Amino acid sequence: MALWGTRDNFSITGTISTTNTSSTVTGSNTTFLTQLDIGDTIQFAGGKRIKIASIASNTSLTLEQAWSTANLSASTIVGQDTPKYVTQAEVLANNIIGLDATETGVTANRAKGLVTPGWTKYTTYTDMHSVTRHKSEILTTGVLSSDANDDTVAADS
Repeated sequence: MALWGTRDNFSITGTISTTNTSSTVTGSNTTFLTQLDIGDTIQFAGGKRIKIASIASNTSLTLEQAWSTANLSASTIVGQDTPKYVTQAEVLANNIIGLDATETGVTANRAKGLVTPGWTKYTTYTDMHSVTRHKSEILTTGVLSSDANDDTVAADS
């Protein structure tokens, strides 16, 4: 992943513990919410890496599979970024938008940051100040057909 400008391995602050056959990791003085993302991995003793399924708080996260060896308490924790993929739920929720060159010139699209022809992941969320924000992430760029046939699910603005 470092090839893409992100970290391969990185240290996680604090200490963690987990027990045999549990998928819950408990942290002490950790900042899971800012240091990790769902889909990243944590490297445990012996080099074993397990993917993170969910992050409940700065001190609690859930692994995709249960820890399968003796109980663990570690003061050195290593995380690893992993590629993030578009989920089927995002596609079904119409968060993935295909834009041709004409559509990127539409004022309403430009205001949302949808300015590059290709496939874009678009989300709307409310920040901690109760302000509605719009975020667009370019997934691929390229020339898409400018016909109206691709607009049957979501018409042009």
